[in-house]
Amino acid sequence: MIPHQERPPAVTAIAVYEWSRAAILLLVLIYLLMAPDQRLAPTTRVKFLTYVVAGHNLPPAPLVPIILPVLALYLVAIGAGLWMLKNWARNLLIVTSGLTVVLWIRYFALSAILHYGILQPHLQRDAVLILVLLDSLVFCQLTFSPGVREPFRQR
Repeated sequence: MIPHQERPPAVTAIAVYEWSRAAILLLVLIYLLMAPDQRLAPTTRVKFLTYVVAGHNLPPAPLVPIILPVLALYLVAIGAGLWMLKNWARNLLIVTSGLTVVLWIRYFALSAILHYGILQPHLQRDAVLILVLLDSLVFCQLTFSPGVREPFRQR
């Protein structure tokens, strides 16, 4: 019989972070559905928040009621998997956060070399930098933090 392993505090924090991302996406969805005049032109804050939380721009207005709940469900599932120390959730989050970081670092390197960029100067760039920072922290905690890997192996 394998002894019970406690969930490391970093894993608890990441699970709660994933759930809070899902909650924010659902709040954005409610805001957009309750304010029909904002559907086509949501405020800059909503765009910024959605980009940081989802890692993407808002989808076209007709797809918002479909895509945001699907993304929220994915985040809830990942959070629950981490909470229950399921290795599939850890592995999936390592891959997705690692890919996000690598792809954005590649973008920044190429845009610096080629003097080309698609991000608007302030808010989009800030949102991406926050996203890269958060995904880097998640990746490093789940991959390299001592004591994080072992509890997942025993499940």
